Amino acid sequence: MNRQPVLYGLDIEIDTTIEALDPEVSPIMGVALSGPRVDELFTGPEPLLLAGLDHRLQGLEPGVIVTWDGARFDLPFIAARARVWDTPLHLHLEARPGSDGSFNAMWGPHRHLDARRLYDQAGRGRTRFGRRRAAGSAPPELGSEALHANPASDARLARTLADRRWGVARRSIDRLVAQPGQLVS
Repeated sequence: MNRQPVLYGLDIEIDTTIEALDPEVSPIMGVALSGPRVDELFTGPEPLLLAGLDHRLQGLEPGVIVTWDGARFDLPFIAARARVWDTPLHLHLEARPGSDGSFNAMWGPHRHLDARRLYDQAGRGRTRFGRRRAAGSAPPELGSEALHANPASDARLARTLADRRWGVARRSIDRLVAQPGQLVS
């Protein structure tokens, strides 16, 4: 019997006061990472935030990064922002054939699972996430305390949703055609 891998929820918050959801100009304000023994929020200057997140992921036990719509939003947004700053990441994205612009992903030793795809397939895509603001967008009035609470709770929730349906979820983990190669930059 296969043991369930460690699940790490991940969620980003971006600054939408600049150009809405354009990764060429809208910075990432925070990235939350939630696991059984880790609940962290990465903030600060964006290049340091991205490098810190990448470093932390490399030091964690290999597992599965769980996002909500991360295949279409969070992970491609992170990759684009890393390119803006010329910050190398161990993030590998591969376009899903015939998809709506979503990607399969792997981040260093961690595979990826988009919980939204899992719940959409089951007809349960209208969880709390389905009713909230656009994915990853921080409202302009979001204060420092709310910024810290929102992505952290969303990261925990993504992880919990995958854990609750693990029997089905494990079959939805991204499969990459090519082997992950060099760092994204």
